[in-house]
Amino acid sequence: MKINRLLCLALTAGCFLQSQAADWKRPAIEQDPAAVYTDPVLAKSYQDALDRMTQELLTKDFILADVNFNQPRRFTNFSGDISGRFIELTSAVSSADQPWPETLMPVLKEITRYQKEDGHFGKDIDWNGSVDFDEHSDQVTMMPNLWGNGRLLLGLTEAARKFEDLPQVRQAALKLGDFYVNTVYPRFCDPKRMKEYETKAQYASAYITCVYEGMEGLVQLYRLTGEKRYLDTAVKMADFHAQFDTLPTGHSHGSLSQTGALVMIYEDTELDRFLKRAEDRWEEAVYGGYVSPCGGVFEHFAKALTSTDEGCSEADWLRLNLLLWANTGKARYLDMAERLLWNEMMANQWPTGGFGHRMLRSDDVGAYAYNQPVAESYWCCTYHGALALHKLRSYLAVSTPEGIYINFPIAFETTVKVDGKVWNVKTTQKINRNDVNTTDSFDSWAIEVEVTSTDPNKGVPPKVILRKPEWAGSSLRGGCEILGNPQSRKNIDSAERINDRLEYLELSMTKLPDNTDVRYKAAFSMPCYLEPRILSRTNPEHLKLSGEPQKFEKFVLRYGPYVLMNKDSGDIQDLKVKSYFGESRVWYLDYPYAQAIPYIELKNKEANHAFLFNVETEPVIVKDKK
Repeated sequence: MKINRLLCLALTAGCFLQSQAADWKRPAIEQDPAAVYTDPVLAKSYQDALDRMTQELLTKDFILADVNFNQPRRFTNFSGDISGRFIELTSAVSSADQPWPETLMPVLKEITRYQKEDGHFGKDIDWNGSVDFDEHSDQVTMMPNLWGNGRLLLGLTEAARKFEDLPQVRQAALKLGDFYVNTVYPRFCDPKRMKEYETKAQYASAYITCVYEGMEGLVQLYRLTGEKRYLDTAVKMADFHAQFDTLPTGHSHGSLSQTGALVMIYEDTELDRFLKRAEDRWEEAVYGGYVSPCGGVFEHFAKALTSTDEGCSEADWLRLNLLLWANTGKARYLDMAERLLWNEMMANQWPTGGFGHRMLRSDDVGAYAYNQPVAESYWCCTYHGALALHKLRSYLAVSTPEGIYINFPIAFETTVKVDGKVWNVKTTQKINRNDVNTTDSFDSWAIEVEVTSTDPNKGVPPKVILRKPEWAGSSLRGGCEILGNPQSRKNIDSAERINDRLEYLELSMTKLPDNTDVRYKAAFSMPCYLEPRILSRTNPEHLKLSGEPQKFEKFVLRYGPYVLMNKDSGDIQDLKVKSYFGESRVWYLDYPYAQAIPYIELKNKEANHAFLFNVETEPVIVKDKK
């Protein structure tokens, strides 16, 4: 359980590792992921989220109410919001020959009837008239309509990509895209109308929230059709958007989805200014205190003294971090995605499988506790959370010319293609608990990666490039073996220190015969350690402890990917923790399981749980392992 986070691996005959390549080339990310979660927590979370789409509430009439107004329900003035999200998610998880669920096809076949002549959906609107802003209400028309149409453009584009036998859906997507080209951009990105755009409005129906939701759909429509006018319009909107794109802002969901659109625009234009804006926003949010210790953000994109999170925002934040990794190769984005996944998203999911809003307790610095859940947001978060878990599957194992990147040390199965050959990848993981007795004793997060193929001419198995989690401690034990050949096993149980900037392990076997299958094993040490509540650009490897008792007010306890939480109180608790010192002055903390545990182990998810502690250390000297 050492705190030093340098990642070590013994180097013996048959295995080696090296650092991440300096020149990163964006890998091709599969739009239709093959990966299947076999981690029991994630598998259940994802399946529950999908099952929510088949429950009684989501009838055809309910879904279409925001475009045909067949019944009173919440947010029908956000025309296209629920219908667009439902179509995007369910089309994404469907196969071309097997649409799912049974509600999808009736929705797709009817929704195109309600498109207006100018291309938008919803009420008739005079787009040249004044915007009906209301500082105190979202029950207005113009801005909510643009928000909903932005979501619907994504849904129609995804459905058109998946179901080529529905030309009317493709035509509706094109017509809606042209609405953004011909009406939205010239009307709402006009330098002469700046005073109007700066008018105060309720946060969910504000100008900056609603107008720019169309950028992501325009990029997707360009990718579907190759029609450059859609990408060009997204670029022009994104450039005009920059002068309004500041923190804090009222609506984190809108802000984060728009930042994701900037990365997508960069992918198709290679204009560095858009990637830079996204990376700068990430740094401002993380290092400026807008991101909680659990990896999430408030519904209002502010630092403190606001009330709730939002499942849509957490889903956008997860997807943005994945996009940033794909375009930079920087593992810090996967570290943040992992922190968010195991903590904030787990606490945001409802027993129904949907996602929503949860009360957060905060002080003048930021959030420090989960309070009661507020509501499952079946009008937005339920679809968006499920979509994020679906998209994450594309990033678990990523094929590159270098080999197969394993980005998260969790259990899953998938297939990847490397140099034209298809390989089956199966990972398993397990947490091993160890008793404290020497400075070489630690809990570990063990992972095995099997790479197999039934192709008799498969050749040499590709390298496996395993991400080093930022929570990993100072030791890693592992091994390599050719499956079916016990003599090939190379066990590793000595250690060698390597550069602390290493973010990936490159696992391979020398002189590997053709047409073989291989298994790699690794066990990351999994220390319990202290962390400041706000991350720093120069975050040290660990907090320096002395041989004397010390006190740390309002600090985070980390254990693996988990932020530890108080079992039954939303108040910040005092906690005494033993700090173990070895003769070599390496230290680590005892894991206080009786008082602080991961959220996924909490049985009562309705309770309040603080994730900051006032920690007092009690130094203990132990002998180094010889």
